[in-house]
Order: sequence, then C-alpha cells, then structure tokens
Amino acid sequence: MQVLKAYEAASGQLVNKTKSVVYLHHLTDMEVVSKVDRITSIHRNDFPIIYLGFPIFYARIKLEYYQPLITKFFWSSTVGGTSRHWASWNTLCMPVEEGGIGFRLLHDVAKALFSKLWWNFRTKPSLWSSFVCQKYCKNLNSVIVPWKRGSHIWRKMLECRDLIEHQILWQTKRGSSLFWYENWTGLGALYFLVPQDFGIDENVHNVHDITLDGEWDVDRLLEMLLEDLAVHILEKIKPPSPQQVLDMPCWMLETRGYFSVKSAWQYTRRRDEPRTAYKMIWVKGLPFKIAFFMWKVWKAKLPLDDFLKMVGYCMPSKCWCCVQPDEESLQHLFFRSETAKTTWKYFLSRAGIAVEGLTLHQAITKCWTANVCLRLKPVMQALPSCVVWELWKRGNSIKYGDAVTTSRVIYQVSSNLQALVIVRKPGTWYLTNGKIY
Repeated sequence: MQVLKAYEAASGQLVNKTKSVVYLHHLTDMEVVSKVDRITSIHRNDFPIIYLGFPIFYARIKLEYYQPLITKFFWSSTVGGTSRHWASWNTLCMPVEEGGIGFRLLHDVAKALFSKLWWNFRTKPSLWSSFVCQKYCKNLNSVIVPWKRGSHIWRKMLECRDLIEHQILWQTKRGSSLFWYENWTGLGALYFLVPQDFGIDENVHNVHDITLDGEWDVDRLLEMLLEDLAVHILEKIKPPSPQQVLDMPCWMLETRGYFSVKSAWQYTRRRDEPRTAYKMIWVKGLPFKIAFFMWKVWKAKLPLDDFLKMVGYCMPSKCWCCVQPDEESLQHLFFRSETAKTTWKYFLSRAGIAVEGLTLHQAITKCWTANVCLRLKPVMQALPSCVVWELWKRGNSIKYGDAVTTSRVIYQVSSNLQALVIVRKPGTWYLTNGKIY
C-alpha cells in the first residue's frame, strides 16, 4: 500500500479501490484474508477477473470466460430473445478483399497451428514424435491410421493430416522415403492412388527398393503400379543414389520449401471470391468506424425501413432527413434526398463526375475509379465513406431533435478528408472549399 501511495503521489493518479480486487489462493488462511482486507480496503475476488472487458485467468481457457464478450461483439441480447445478426462470424473473419473485415477466424488459425504440429510430427524425428507414433500408430503408418479415440491434440492432427499431407513432398536423394505412404512423386501417396483390388507389394518399403544398379527397375514398377503412374516416375523423377543424403521434406506451398503457418492458414482457411470493391472500402488512415460503416452500407446491413420491410416487418415508413414525407430507404437516405444530392454533387462535380442518372453504388464506384492524379486517389477512395457517414449522422440527429444543415454535412465531410490527408502526408496537404492544396 505504501508503494501504491508513492505511485499516486508521483503520477497524480488515484487507485480506485472499488474497482480493484485482490486475488488470494483458495487455501489461504482466513486470518490472512481478513488482515489483507483490513489493510488494503480492497475486496477479494477469484479468477477469472474482468479487466477492461476482458477476462484475466491463470488456468486453461474456457469458453464461458469469453461468452459475455462474444455476446457484446456485433451481437447483443434483448429482453425475450436476441437482436438481429447482421453478418455471420464467418463472413466477418474473411479478408477484406473477400468481403470480411479482416478478423482471423480462431478455427482457421487453429487448423494452421495443428498443421504445423503435423509437419513437425512427420518431418522432425524427436522423442515426442516417437512417443506419439508408438501410442497411436502401433504397427500402422501414420498416413493411414484410422480415426480412433485419442487426445484432443491427436484428433486435430489427424484432421489436418487429411488436408495437408499431400502438400509434403519428399525429394528423392538416397531413396529413403516410404514407397507407398509418402508423397515422393508429387502426385500424393501411392497407397491412395492405386485401386484397392490392384494389391500392394508389402515387401517394398523404401523408394530405393525399386532400383537396380542405380536405375529404376522398370519391370517391377510396371508390375506394381498402373502404367500412367509408372511412366510418370520413369520420366519425371531421377533415380536415387546411395551416395546422396536422406530424402528431404519440402513444403509445396512455399517456394523455398519451408513450412510456414501463414501458408497453411491461406491453404486451409475458409475463403470467398475476392472483389476489388471490398478492398476499396478500407483506406489507410481512415477511421475504422467510418470504413466499417461503409462496409455495412455496401452490403445493405443497416436497420432502415426498406430492409425491415423486406424481412417481413411491415410498418409505416418516414424519412426523418426530409421536410417532405418520404419512405426511408438506403437509396433515399444516402443518395436521393435533397441533402444527399447536394452533397454528392458538391464533391463529385469537382472531380468531373456527373451525378444525374446514377445509383448510390454507381456513384461510389465512380469515386473509386476516378481518373485523378496518384496523390488524390486515397482521397477519392475515402470520399464515399465520409459522405455516407455524415449523412447517417445527420439523419440520426434530426430523428432525435437536433437540426443539421446541408452546409454542415459538407463541412464535416471536408474535415474528415482533411484529417485523412494529414494522417497520410502530415504537413504537405491542406483542404479548403472542397479543394486540396
């Protein structure tokens, strides 16, 4: 407590004892617990402790520790049920160019990490790999071990085996690779490429077993394999040599052949078709809240009356941003209302873009593809996001009783753009009257 008092005196910051907690082991003597409570005046608590919304704990991770946080992140609870889910978690975890917002799905990251574990198990002999092999594989090769009861880690490793084993290429040197069970041809393990009724010669263990005087044993290859497989080996693969080193594993997803978690994640993760429009939403230096709102506008994920009507909520509709009553819709609020038309025309006319005859998405695309000099590209890219953000703020302000003029909207858009260029090129830009200097 003396240390805390010295800190308070030096920093001017006071420790809030009502928000602080003391952790003591559950076997601590109650006399000690009472003494600590009396001296510190800070109440005792057990793990997990919530700090700034996040759980702090010392044991293994449990889902219930993070459940309150998950509930508040994009999804929230309401009395009598749950609120609408505007986007699935899988969608949000896609890369930005595929329509997500760049979160990495924990499930996909876990697969990449277990893929690394499988790579180490298969390519790096160790005490651990020997133990795992003896425990779970017995007399079978690890490539063909069926799914059986085992630890959580072993089951996850087998799941990744089915995804990445064929991406481990064994480069033939001495011919130490397993002939049937390892991918030394580049086509995958031969065990899975021959028909079940073809038969497997169990006397052949390693690749060098099918060589004769430093060359391929052609007759034996044609006898054991289908003709196309045998021809592939004879034409594409150099026979092993006893003077060479042991065969080397190569990760086929990296040019240098070294395994990386990033390449495994890219290969095993969930994916969608990349689109340029999704990538254009995210501008370096633009506040996340503005870019994310643009993402919701582009994907029509806003609680406007036209969307609610589409999903079955029939109700009277009124646009709060207009003097004359009109139906609230995405196109009206952000493009067809008088304030929206004036704002778009004010900025787009300076870039030589005509607003008449366009839809909202077409106007946004015109900004993204405008033929301007290189240093103006990020400004034009961010312009639609700033416009829809300020129009949304104006609509909400009017709805709750605060008047916001069109001039104010234009000024705020200009201020956001000015803040952007200052962040990107501090001291070299300034913006006034809609023009950049």
